[in-house]
Amino acid sequence: MNLQCGIKACPKMNNTPSHVHQDAQGFLGFLWNWSFQEWQSLLFFSNIKEQKDSQEENVWIVVKDNLVAVLKIFREIWILELFVISMAQGMVQSFMIGDMTKNFATCAFGIQYIGYVIMCSGLGNCLAALTVHTLIEKIGIFIIIMTSWACASTIMICFFFWNVASSHPAVLLVINILFAMAEGALTSQVHGYYGVIFFERKAAAFATFSISRSIGNTISFAYGNSVCVVTKVVILLLVNFIGICFFYHVYYDNQRLKKKKIIQALQPS
Repeated sequence: MNLQCGIKACPKMNNTPSHVHQDAQGFLGFLWNWSFQEWQSLLFFSNIKEQKDSQEENVWIVVKDNLVAVLKIFREIWILELFVISMAQGMVQSFMIGDMTKNFATCAFGIQYIGYVIMCSGLGNCLAALTVHTLIEKIGIFIIIMTSWACASTIMICFFFWNVASSHPAVLLVINILFAMAEGALTSQVHGYYGVIFFERKAAAFATFSISRSIGNTISFAYGNSVCVVTKVVILLLVNFIGICFFYHVYYDNQRLKKKKIIQALQPS
């Protein structure tokens, strides 16, 4: 079997199976609709107010206040630095939904494997949640984020050497589970870190996480049908690397400020 699938897939190639081109059209509407719904997450962002008169407040005033809060928090340098890794998570998520189903599963084994791939992604996310819940208090959020990033990057690098068309479908499913586990752990902990460093404004911070990830979804889907898979993986690796460097800088600054506050608190007045 000499199919240009997986990392070798390219939109300009005509030697891919005919059913791939037919099935891909059915995914396009779903992918763009899913990305648009990610953008709508901002509309549901609001600070929960405990006052009784909050129910009588005009909904548009609430939306306006929330938008202003989100725009204000974008002035924080830490938010701008974390924006990159959050955007990268959106791009990777789009790659898993778009390319793992189209250029890996459908191209090599047929459309009937799409359901299995999506199921394995869900299973990987569940395993990641269970693993992170067990380890978070023992090793800390920093080690989990760095380890998850390293695992996800390693899997993406392995794509360059993996001939999916000549492998067994079980290999695809196992790799997809591992990829989903790494990305699920990374995404959840980066999302949680927003609330750690912006505790008093965590609602606005969480909204910026959704915005940045949605931008990553939009960018990934925008060029998805124009470039080869190898180019997509290179872009993902590059953006992920830049994002983790910015995250490390934010984490280092945050730890330094914490130590400074502790020292100041211990000093006699």
